[in-house]
Amino acid sequence: MELFIPDLKKAEGRFLDYQGVIEINGFNSKEPAANAPPIEITMQAAYVNKRVLIRGNWRTAFRGECARCLQETSYTMQETFREELIHLQPGETGNTDAMDEQMFFKGDRLTLDTYFMNSFLIAQPMRILCSEECKGLCPICGQDRNISVCSCAEEQTDERWNALKAIKNA
Repeated sequence: MELFIPDLKKAEGRFLDYQGVIEINGFNSKEPAANAPPIEITMQAAYVNKRVLIRGNWRTAFRGECARCLQETSYTMQETFREELIHLQPGETGNTDAMDEQMFFKGDRLTLDTYFMNSFLIAQPMRILCSEECKGLCPICGQDRNISVCSCAEEQTDERWNALKAIKNA
């Protein structure tokens, strides 16, 4: 997604609406990642006092494997964002002593693809679950407990711990 700065300047501080789609690329290539749907972006941007203000949200629907039962499941990722990007004028450099989170850009075009890709990567869930109530797989027989109940004993311990149990019970 690219913003043309002269268009934003003409708006004189008013927010302009933007919509776009970004393909999720593989980490080491320009090719779209396998089975990765695009990121849909709805945002507004304004140019105020040598800064570009952006606000909005992005959304993508994904398919993944449940961490408990290993069944394929769908989930949606979405984030809301607000950022301020400083427009460096010819001859200016970004102040490295300033806050580390400030973002700078030069020129008449502001490309936001990397920003949204990083936001997508940071927002990845630690674990995907088909539902909060997912019972997962039986650790003994491997049966999906969401489909049927197995007859495995709940407490199966490693034989190597039997010596310690004998000491405890003595």
